[in-house]
Amino acid sequence: MPSNMSIKEIARLTGLSVATVSRVINHKGYYSAEAEEKVRAIVDEYNYVPNMIARSLKTNRTDTIGIVIPDINGDFFSKAVVRLQLSFFNRGYSNIIFNTNHDLKLAAACLNMMRSNQVSGIVDFTGTVGKDVSASVPVLYFDRKPEHASDAAYIISDGRHGGFLAGRALIKAGCKRLAIMTPQYLYSNHRDRLNGFMDALHQEGIAQDQVLHIKAEGFTIADGCDAACKMLEETDCDGIFAVSDYLTTGIMQAVSSRGVPVPEQLRIVGYDVDTVLRLITPSYTTVTQPLEQMTDLAVSHLLDMIENEKPALYPIVLTPSLVEGQTT
Repeated sequence: MPSNMSIKEIARLTGLSVATVSRVINHKGYYSAEAEEKVRAIVDEYNYVPNMIARSLKTNRTDTIGIVIPDINGDFFSKAVVRLQLSFFNRGYSNIIFNTNHDLKLAAACLNMMRSNQVSGIVDFTGTVGKDVSASVPVLYFDRKPEHASDAAYIISDGRHGGFLAGRALIKAGCKRLAIMTPQYLYSNHRDRLNGFMDALHQEGIAQDQVLHIKAEGFTIADGCDAACKMLEETDCDGIFAVSDYLTTGIMQAVSSRGVPVPEQLRIVGYDVDTVLRLITPSYTTVTQPLEQMTDLAVSHLLDMIENEKPALYPIVLTPSLVEGQTT
């Protein structure tokens, strides 16, 4: 029998219904272990491959999830994408992954490509997928709240609480001349972390105008290093919070190149710092997000949006934690 045999032919050979065979092949719905064993035996024997093109023509969807991320090299992003990809695959969905490199024009082009490929749903890490797309394709926003609407489905951790933890850690360590480093352009998560940091300082009677706000040119390690070098030349800051992992690494490069002792002269708190970097000396103090819980909820939430006529749309906000290292 040819490898492009149909589900009907598999059903005939196994003595099962077409519906049961379909559930086994697509990893969806209930089926018994005995039914799975029969179907797998035929699939292996005849090297059956599902005809995805025929399926998409019939259903107007491809059982493909589009994932849009701002930077594939980021430790948080790359770990989240790997976990999402494996989880969706185990649920019968393939993935198309788009890296926008923080470029809004490229993000728009990626979205158009996903629409033309008839993806079943989208996980958006950038917060920039607009209403024109989300009206026709289920979109779940991850890590960043959407810029265009407050009623969309999203999964984030509480950045304001994370920023508060960072500020409190520096104050607890005895810092008096505090700074925060952000990129020039603030996404929703960066704004939340900035506001939470200021909350902690305000609670201690430190006014906002007493805090140095360092704005890196962009999101890269080099941007963080350049901004930190300028800070070290012009200020006597003794404690700094960076709102992202790359900016934190840039600060560490700057202090290392200038021989600034950490934490004796400068104390540092980062956000989602790479696990490997937390093992070096001095180890980073960092606010960390519950990545595994976030990705698991993202998969179940988006599939609910895809597969149910009336999904339960609601925002999910989880709680970050502080991992203390030697930089504070």
